[in-house]
Amino acid sequence: MKNLLFPFLVFCLWLTACSEDFFETTIPIELPNQEPKITLNCLANEQEPFRLSLTQSKGLLSDQYDFQPIRNATIELLADGTPVGSFSYHGREIVYDVPYTPKTATFIDSAYYSFVTPPQVGQALSPYFVAQPNVTYTLKVSAPNLESVEASMRIPTAVAIQDFKYYLDSIKHIVTPDYDTYYTPIDITLTDPNDGEEHYYSLQLEPYALVDYDWNGASDTLKICNCFYSNEVIFPQDPETNPFNSNTSNSEVIIGHYGETFFTNQLFKGKTIRLRVYTTFYSGMELFRLKATLSTLNKETYNYLHSRTLQQNVGENPFAEPVSVYNNVTNGFGIFGGSSKYVKVVDF
Repeated sequence: MKNLLFPFLVFCLWLTACSEDFFETTIPIELPNQEPKITLNCLANEQEPFRLSLTQSKGLLSDQYDFQPIRNATIELLADGTPVGSFSYHGREIVYDVPYTPKTATFIDSAYYSFVTPPQVGQALSPYFVAQPNVTYTLKVSAPNLESVEASMRIPTAVAIQDFKYYLDSIKHIVTPDYDTYYTPIDITLTDPNDGEEHYYSLQLEPYALVDYDWNGASDTLKICNCFYSNEVIFPQDPETNPFNSNTSNSEVIIGHYGETFFTNQLFKGKTIRLRVYTTFYSGMELFRLKATLSTLNKETYNYLHSRTLQQNVGENPFAEPVSVYNNVTNGFGIFGGSSKYVKVVDF
């Protein structure tokens, strides 16, 4: 022990004698090119016109809060190689002069919409150009002092909800200290195309209820949420408290899914599948309508939305593995993707 003590004391004296600069090492790091690039965002479907958001990218060390819109772009849209339609910007984006302070909000133009022919001043608005399934669309965008960008994608054919069954006689009533909740079981059936390909989907379920706000007998319609509960293994299995029975095993946990829930056909490729989900409403409400939206996404859209969700979940956690959002824009950033939607509405 004495033999170890003397070297340790010598080492401590050596540390004490060292200046502060001894431990400070500057390592020069060459940052990548910080020149702004075109950032293109467009998620098209067969029910709405093409809408493009065009902004300039920001550098890694930029302290600028908002994104610089591109208002003078030249946009070319090709369908299977043939030029179609034209674009004009009409939309507006919110920019806060002081972050998250609505009173200082201003609006900037950054959204372009597609038209069959260019809009004419003083005339009726030209018909919008809407994407069609199984057509390869290519966007070419150029703007002054910025490198031109290009992206291509193809929208798949919508997969239908073949059957939609709800079981009002099997509603589960869950009592909590704060409120009573009712869960309605629903079976949604779909058939995946038997073509051996990967297919990508999202499911949304929106329950509506009749609510008497002031107890005067007059009811109004209220969308309760954009959510559903399920223990189907094809859906993301994030940990969630089981609202039915907190003592059940993990395989029986009913997980809450909010907004668009993404999944693939890996477990039912080319087959028919029936999905059991639960919708929710609360005491004092009368279930009035159910709206289910099954979207068939192309690979670009699925990769973008899935990676964006992962990045948002990581947030600023320094211990989490960084997530890069999917990008399919050549010479720039962003996403050009699309989907086809099948909507099923049931009124009670």
